[in-house]
Amino acid sequence: MSFLNYLDEYKEILKNLIAFNTISSTNADEDMSNKDLLDYVESFYKKFNFHTIRYKVTDKKENLYVSSKLSDGGLLLSGHTDTVPCNKALWQTDPFVLEHIDNKLVGLGTTDMKGYLALIMLFMSKLDKDSLKKPISALFSCDEETDMKGAIDYLAKATYRPDLILIGESTENKAVIAHKGYMSLQLDIEGKSAHSSNPDLGINAIDGAMLFVNTLNKYKESLKKEVDTRFAVPYTTLNIGVIDGGFRSNIVCPHVKMLLDLRVLPSYTSDMAFDDLNNLVLNLNKESLCKFSLKKSYAHIEPFECSDKATIDLLEDVIGDKSLCVNYSTEGAFLSKLAPLAILGPGSIKYAHSIDECIYIDELEKAFIILDTLSKKIL
Repeated sequence: MSFLNYLDEYKEILKNLIAFNTISSTNADEDMSNKDLLDYVESFYKKFNFHTIRYKVTDKKENLYVSSKLSDGGLLLSGHTDTVPCNKALWQTDPFVLEHIDNKLVGLGTTDMKGYLALIMLFMSKLDKDSLKKPISALFSCDEETDMKGAIDYLAKATYRPDLILIGESTENKAVIAHKGYMSLQLDIEGKSAHSSNPDLGINAIDGAMLFVNTLNKYKESLKKEVDTRFAVPYTTLNIGVIDGGFRSNIVCPHVKMLLDLRVLPSYTSDMAFDDLNNLVLNLNKESLCKFSLKKSYAHIEPFECSDKATIDLLEDVIGDKSLCVNYSTEGAFLSKLAPLAILGPGSIKYAHSIDECIYIDELEKAFIILDTLSKKIL
């Protein structure tokens, strides 16, 4: 099968997917349903006599499972239907309208990851299902860009176990066999308000924030002692993304909120990191007048690692390149509990979540060839 022969058909599918606003956000006003998109995808597959199962995740979000045959085994291709929010004013084109510019396709989700969803829809529609010895399936999940509720829900409800799962995040068509865990945390620092003419009557939460930052910087340095050279950044990282507090210069600040991000190595689990940070907070509560409290913004995403040598050998043989370990996180942390799994898809992570997001056609063509080759070996 040649992808370029189907390019116009592919662009029509991708155009339709991008037209659906499926932004996921912790801001309720921005958070959009993916049901209309799934209606379109399900209708597409039913034209080719695929089986479909819808799973309700929340009142406005669902997962869709599609398969040539409702049974165990075979290949499961997985991707999420949601995108990050975007500022339309900063784009050169309408993010919800697909544009073909030179040798790339531009639009919100082209890289992350509606471009891959359109690819597997096209690919599966061209297969001769009757000739397959094992099923080919697809999972269209929700809320990957926020709390990964879709993958968590599917893991709890999945009926069928494939032989191999591929998540089509953008890896430049190289097999990713491990990634770091992800933690999003909120630290609240409570002080006591007072008039700035006599600040000693108050407890300044900003002073507490400075104390915490100094403590955290020492912790960050200690994280560099444990190294895994398979990763481009070979140690666990910590980032303070937000410090928010205070009202006016003449009021002692009574409260500070800090948002933290950790990317943990497979050898240093999220639970271990959370325990260590909690111990730092407990010690600060003993030595400061401020009150410190740490909580999860949402559930930790654990590190992922594929330990199945046969899967790694197969992918490296088909791709003709070594497998990788990456610093970001995916739904693989959850779906890998169902079957051997790797992350493998077209496009570059540098274009994900970016203004004028795009994917190059030659990347899609290569991904199509990889899917075709793998399906012949597995199915």
